[in-house]
Amino acid sequence: MEGVEALGTALVFVLAGGWVTWLLLGTLVNRRRAAALSRWAHAQARSYGSKLYVRWITLAAFELTVPEARAPFRELSVTGFLQSREMPFVWLLNRVRRRGDLLIVRATLRRPPAWALEVFRPDSLLAGDARRAAEAAGWALEAGADGRLRAYGGAGAPARCERVLAALGDWAPHVDRLALRREPPHVILALAVEGVSLETAPELGPGLVRLADEASQA
Repeated sequence: MEGVEALGTALVFVLAGGWVTWLLLGTLVNRRRAAALSRWAHAQARSYGSKLYVRWITLAAFELTVPEARAPFRELSVTGFLQSREMPFVWLLNRVRRRGDLLIVRATLRRPPAWALEVFRPDSLLAGDARRAAEAAGWALEAGADGRLRAYGGAGAPARCERVLAALGDWAPHVDRLALRREPPHVILALAVEGVSLETAPELGPGLVRLADEASQA
Protein backbone atom coordinates (compact mmCIF):
# COMPACT_ATOMS: atom_id res chain seq x y z
CA MET A 1 0.00 0.00 0.00
CA GLU A 2 2.83 2.34 0.88
CA GLY A 3 4.42 1.60 -2.48
CA VAL A 4 1.23 2.59 -4.30
CA GLU A 5 1.00 5.83 -2.34
CA ALA A 6 4.64 6.61 -3.07
CA LEU A 7 4.05 5.94 -6.77
CA GLY A 8 0.98 8.18 -6.74
CA THR A 9 2.90 10.98 -5.03
CA ALA A 10 5.76 10.69 -7.52
CA LEU A 11 3.28 10.76 -10.41
CA VAL A 12 1.65 13.92 -9.05
CA PHE A 13 5.05 15.62 -8.79
CA VAL A 14 5.97 14.55 -12.34
CA LEU A 15 2.68 15.84 -13.76
CA ALA A 16 2.93 19.08 -11.82
CA GLY A 17 6.51 19.58 -12.99
CA GLY A 18 5.52 18.88 -16.58
CA TRP A 19 2.63 21.34 -16.33
CA VAL A 20 4.84 24.11 -14.95
CA THR A 21 7.51 23.42 -17.58
CA TRP A 22 4.92 23.58 -20.38
CA LEU A 23 3.51 26.82 -18.93
CA LEU A 24 6.93 28.48 -18.79
CA LEU A 25 8.02 27.29 -22.23
CA GLY A 26 4.67 28.21 -23.79
CA THR A 27 4.83 31.71 -22.33
CA LEU A 28 8.41 32.15 -23.55
CA VAL A 29 7.58 30.93 -27.07
CA ASN A 30 4.53 33.22 -27.27
CA ARG A 31 6.45 36.28 -26.10
CA ARG A 32 9.24 35.70 -28.62
CA ARG A 33 6.78 35.01 -31.43
CA ALA A 34 4.70 38.08 -30.57
CA ALA A 35 7.80 40.29 -30.55
CA ALA A 36 8.96 38.91 -33.90
CA LEU A 37 5.49 39.29 -35.43
CA SER A 38 5.18 42.89 -34.22
CA ARG A 39 8.57 43.77 -35.75
CA TRP A 40 7.58 42.14 -39.01
CA ALA A 41 4.23 43.97 -39.08
CA HIS A 42 6.01 47.27 -38.36
CA ALA A 43 8.37 46.68 -41.29
CA GLN A 44 5.39 45.92 -43.57
CA ALA A 45 3.43 49.02 -42.54
CA ARG A 46 6.13 51.68 -42.38
CA SER A 47 5.99 52.27 -46.15
CA TYR A 48 2.42 53.49 -45.82
CA GLY A 49 2.77 56.15 -43.14
CA SER A 50 5.33 58.28 -41.34
CA LYS A 51 3.68 57.82 -37.93
CA LEU A 52 3.23 54.32 -36.58
CA TYR A 53 2.04 53.46 -33.10
CA VAL A 54 2.28 50.09 -31.36
CA ARG A 55 0.11 49.20 -28.37
CA TRP A 56 0.52 45.93 -26.51
CA ILE A 57 -2.88 44.50 -25.54
CA THR A 58 -1.41 41.51 -23.70
CA LEU A 59 1.97 39.79 -23.75
CA ALA A 60 0.71 37.82 -26.78
CA ALA A 61 -1.36 40.46 -28.59
CA PHE A 62 -0.51 43.84 -30.08
CA GLU A 63 -2.06 46.53 -32.26
CA LEU A 64 -0.11 48.65 -34.73
CA THR A 65 -1.90 51.69 -36.16
CA VAL A 66 -1.12 54.07 -39.01
CA PRO A 67 -3.62 56.91 -38.49
CA GLU A 68 -2.54 58.95 -41.51
CA ALA A 69 -1.76 56.33 -44.09
CA ARG A 70 -0.63 56.94 -47.64
CA ALA A 71 -2.79 56.09 -50.66
CA PRO A 72 -4.60 53.87 -51.36
CA PHE A 73 -5.23 53.79 -47.61
CA ARG A 74 -6.56 56.48 -45.31
CA GLU A 75 -6.14 54.55 -42.07
CA LEU A 76 -4.44 51.23 -41.47
CA SER A 77 -4.14 48.94 -38.46
CA VAL A 78 -2.52 45.56 -37.93
CA THR A 79 -3.40 43.42 -34.92
CA GLY A 80 -1.55 40.29 -33.92
CA PHE A 81 -3.23 37.60 -31.82
CA LEU A 82 -1.19 34.59 -30.78
CA GLN A 83 -2.86 31.35 -29.83
CA SER A 84 -2.58 30.12 -26.27
CA ARG A 85 0.47 27.94 -25.88
CA GLU A 86 0.55 28.06 -22.09
CA MET A 87 -2.23 25.51 -21.52
CA PRO A 88 -1.65 22.15 -23.27
CA PHE A 89 -5.34 21.23 -23.56
CA VAL A 90 -6.26 24.60 -25.04
CA TRP A 91 -3.33 24.34 -27.43
CA LEU A 92 -4.40 20.84 -28.52
CA LEU A 93 -7.99 21.99 -29.03
CA ASN A 94 -6.81 24.87 -31.19
CA ARG A 95 -4.72 22.45 -33.24
CA VAL A 96 -7.76 20.25 -33.84
CA ARG A 97 -9.81 23.31 -34.86
CA ARG A 98 -6.94 24.59 -37.02
CA ARG A 99 -6.84 27.81 -35.04
CA GLY A 100 -3.42 29.36 -34.69
CA ASP A 101 -1.71 32.74 -34.70
CA LEU A 102 -3.65 35.45 -36.52
CA LEU A 103 -2.69 38.73 -38.13
CA ILE A 104 -5.72 40.98 -38.68
CA VAL A 105 -5.51 43.95 -41.03
CA ARG A 106 -8.17 46.66 -40.96
CA ALA A 107 -7.98 49.35 -43.62
CA THR A 108 -10.01 52.42 -44.48
CA LEU A 109 -9.49 53.22 -48.16
CA ARG A 110 -9.43 56.57 -49.91
CA ARG A 111 -11.77 55.04 -52.51
CA PRO A 112 -14.35 52.81 -50.79
CA PRO A 113 -15.06 49.42 -52.35
CA ALA A 114 -17.64 49.46 -55.12
CA TRP A 115 -19.13 46.23 -53.74
CA ALA A 116 -19.04 44.02 -50.66
CA LEU A 117 -18.33 40.40 -49.77
CA GLU A 118 -17.43 37.94 -47.04
CA VAL A 119 -14.96 35.07 -47.47
CA PHE A 120 -14.09 32.96 -44.45
CA ARG A 121 -13.00 29.57 -43.24
CA PRO A 122 -16.03 27.94 -41.54
CA ASP A 123 -14.10 26.82 -38.44
CA SER A 124 -12.07 30.01 -38.02
CA LEU A 125 -12.17 32.19 -34.94
CA LEU A 126 -13.92 34.96 -36.90
CA ALA A 127 -16.46 32.73 -38.65
CA GLY A 128 -19.28 33.84 -36.35
CA ASP A 129 -18.79 37.53 -37.17
CA ALA A 130 -18.59 36.74 -40.89
CA ARG A 131 -21.79 34.67 -40.82
CA ARG A 132 -23.69 37.41 -39.00
CA ALA A 133 -22.49 40.02 -41.49
CA ALA A 134 -23.60 37.84 -44.40
CA GLU A 135 -27.00 37.21 -42.83
CA ALA A 136 -27.50 40.92 -42.15
CA ALA A 137 -26.77 41.66 -45.81
CA GLY A 138 -29.16 38.95 -46.96
CA TRP A 139 -26.47 36.95 -48.76
CA ALA A 140 -26.54 33.20 -49.26
CA LEU A 141 -23.41 31.24 -48.33
CA GLU A 142 -21.57 29.34 -51.06
CA ALA A 143 -18.77 26.83 -50.59
CA GLY A 144 -15.62 27.47 -52.59
CA ALA A 145 -13.20 24.91 -53.98
CA ASP A 146 -10.63 26.03 -51.39
CA GLY A 147 -12.89 25.07 -48.47
CA ARG A 148 -13.81 28.64 -47.60
CA LEU A 149 -17.35 29.97 -47.56
CA ARG A 150 -18.28 32.97 -49.69
CA ALA A 151 -21.16 35.42 -49.48
CA TYR A 152 -21.85 38.37 -51.77
CA GLY A 153 -24.49 40.04 -53.86
CA GLY A 154 -24.79 41.47 -57.36
CA ALA A 155 -23.98 40.40 -60.87
CA GLY A 156 -20.43 39.26 -61.46
CA ALA A 157 -19.71 39.00 -57.73
CA PRO A 158 -18.21 35.46 -57.84
CA ALA A 159 -15.60 36.43 -60.44
CA ARG A 160 -14.74 39.64 -58.60
CA CYS A 161 -14.36 37.70 -55.37
CA GLU A 162 -11.77 35.41 -56.94
CA ARG A 163 -9.87 38.38 -58.37
CA VAL A 164 -9.71 40.03 -54.96
CA LEU A 165 -8.35 36.85 -53.38
CA ALA A 166 -5.84 36.43 -56.20
CA ALA A 167 -4.64 40.00 -55.61
CA LEU A 168 -3.15 38.84 -52.31
CA GLY A 169 -0.70 36.62 -54.16
CA ASP A 170 1.19 34.22 -51.90
CA TRP A 171 -0.93 35.28 -48.93
CA ALA A 172 -4.20 34.10 -50.50
CA PRO A 173 -3.95 30.53 -49.07
CA HIS A 174 -3.57 32.01 -45.57
CA VAL A 175 -6.85 33.95 -45.59
CA ASP A 176 -9.04 33.09 -42.59
CA ARG A 177 -11.46 35.91 -43.34
CA LEU A 178 -11.74 38.65 -45.92
CA ALA A 179 -14.49 41.23 -45.66
CA LEU A 180 -15.11 44.13 -48.01
CA ARG A 181 -17.68 46.70 -46.99
CA ARG A 182 -18.72 50.17 -48.04
CA GLU A 183 -18.43 51.65 -44.55
CA PRO A 184 -15.13 51.98 -42.61
CA PRO A 185 -13.15 49.92 -42.09
CA HIS A 186 -13.56 48.99 -45.72
CA VAL A 187 -11.26 45.97 -45.54
CA ILE A 188 -10.97 43.36 -42.79
CA LEU A 189 -8.36 40.72 -43.56
CA ALA A 190 -7.44 37.93 -41.15
CA LEU A 191 -4.38 35.88 -42.06
CA ALA A 192 -3.38 32.60 -40.45
CA VAL A 193 0.33 32.98 -39.79
CA GLU A 194 0.84 29.81 -37.78
CA GLY A 195 3.94 28.10 -39.10
CA VAL A 196 4.88 31.02 -41.37
CA SER A 197 8.57 31.84 -41.24
CA LEU A 198 8.75 35.61 -40.88
CA GLU A 199 12.33 35.64 -42.17
CA THR A 200 11.21 34.36 -45.57
CA ALA A 201 7.57 35.51 -45.62
CA PRO A 202 6.51 37.45 -48.75
CA GLU A 203 5.81 41.16 -48.51
CA LEU A 204 2.24 41.90 -47.47
CA GLY A 205 1.97 45.55 -48.48
CA PRO A 206 1.91 45.07 -52.28
CA GLY A 207 -0.86 42.50 -51.95
CA LEU A 208 -2.92 44.90 -49.84
CA VAL A 209 -2.48 47.63 -52.47
CA ARG A 210 -3.58 45.28 -55.24
CA LEU A 211 -6.55 44.20 -53.14
CA ALA A 212 -7.55 47.83 -52.53
CA ASP A 213 -7.29 48.62 -56.24
CA GLU A 214 -9.33 45.57 -57.22
CA ALA A 215 -11.99 46.29 -54.60
CA SER A 216 -12.45 49.84 -55.90
CA GLN A 217 -13.22 48.63 -59.43
CA ALA A 218 -16.90 48.99 -60.27
